[in-house]
Amino acid sequence: MESLLGRLPRMLKPIPLLLSVPETLNGHEINRWIEQYDESLGIATVEAVQMSGPALVGKMNQLLEKHDAIMCIAVDSLYELREQLANQAKVMTGNNPWGIIPSEGAAGLVVCRKNVVETLKLEPLAEFGYLAVNDNPVNARNMFHLVQQASMHIDNFGEVYTDMTNLRSHTEDYGFALGAKAEQFINPQQPKRINSLWGTMAHVHQ
Repeated sequence: MESLLGRLPRMLKPIPLLLSVPETLNGHEINRWIEQYDESLGIATVEAVQMSGPALVGKMNQLLEKHDAIMCIAVDSLYELREQLANQAKVMTGNNPWGIIPSEGAAGLVVCRKNVVETLKLEPLAEFGYLAVNDNPVNARNMFHLVQQASMHIDNFGEVYTDMTNLRSHTEDYGFALGAKAEQFINPQQPKRINSLWGTMAHVHQ
């Protein structure tokens, strides 16, 4: 967060913060952390949610209807669930090469309205071009359908960022989805190179 604030133009401060946290995090700890931040540190308001994936992106878009820009940070911790995952035989071991590696991580970004970007002459790293959400269970059929839909709007998918956890079912579903429009991904003949970032995004591992 401090890194994002340090690079944020002065005109966008103080900025609202949307914080996505896992259910394993104690509510009192979150509130105590939130109380430490105020406008003097560059944060206008803090809203903590337990959302993930497309739902979190949708929430960011909603907030942009009220604000010129928002900062969003998502925190996740499979490490807190290590005993539960181990009991369910979902942790990667010598006998279970397709298991999950319990770990922790966080990621953040700042999103702005297009007119604000243009007015302040900012150089964005990316922009929203197309968003499709399927609320049904994650499986090969639904992933295939999303890829087919996207191919009608996007000529080239570029790099792919996924919520892969090393589970065999995820890997197989992912490979099946790539087959829907493999030619529109980078390195179509090398599926492992198509996927640029592996890991979990908030609660999708459940």
